[in-house]
Amino acid sequence: MSPSTKPSAATPRWPIPPRTLLRPPVVVELVLGLSPLLGVLWWRWDMYLMVMLHLLALAVSGAWLVLRTLVLSSRALCYFNPPSRSEQQGPFPAARLMLTGFTTVVLAVPLVLLAGMVTETLGGSWRAATHGIGDFWRVVVIDAGLWLPLALVCAWEAASFAADVVLPALPLTRRFSVPTRPIAAAYRALSPELQAFLYARAFVVLRMIVTVLALGVGIFVGPLIGIVGLGVLLVVLKTAVAVFLEAGAVIDADAAARR
Repeated sequence: MSPSTKPSAATPRWPIPPRTLLRPPVVVELVLGLSPLLGVLWWRWDMYLMVMLHLLALAVSGAWLVLRTLVLSSRALCYFNPPSRSEQQGPFPAARLMLTGFTTVVLAVPLVLLAGMVTETLGGSWRAATHGIGDFWRVVVIDAGLWLPLALVCAWEAASFAADVVLPALPLTRRFSVPTRPIAAAYRALSPELQAFLYARAFVVLRMIVTVLALGVGIFVGPLIGIVGLGVLLVVLKTAVAVFLEAGAVIDADAAARR
């Protein structure tokens, strides 16, 4: 068989190989995505609690992303230099604070606006029972049971942060290295630290886009299928998209490792 006709081992299979769905990031995303359905069936959550859980989970992931931005090395910060500034000149002055502030604003403003819109349209009795952050935390997060899936999100983000940032910085006998995450071919030349940061940033942004689109769809189809049907539909679609995106990232990483 000639080289031009020999099958390539790096060619990804389609549909997604079943083993990919057993990878830890995919399993975690699936469990976290399905947790709102468990809340609907077990704790009788309404649409407000279900949507608010998605927004709060995004807020938790966004907070960890801001922390990742704050602790980026000077070498990684050079990636964000303007074209006129070379890597030898180091990062742009105040690049860390500027990038951290920009990330915070870009993530916080849409979440605050969405939370206000959801509270205004779906809050109902929950809005009447909350008169501040303390009431919201006690009534919505603790008493309603949102704290459990949010704790799982925080634990997963903390574990990812430790693997990407903390462990590589420790003076271990066998130094821990950050796993590479080449989202695209152009990212393979970047440092593992920068790949991990861009991967985390892309995943948070994609989850936010999916959430906004899901809420937009809900405005149009909600009256047709009812609040319970709408809630189930949004959870299933958001979970399916998130799992598909994570599985795609795993396949890309596996393909890059085989090259």
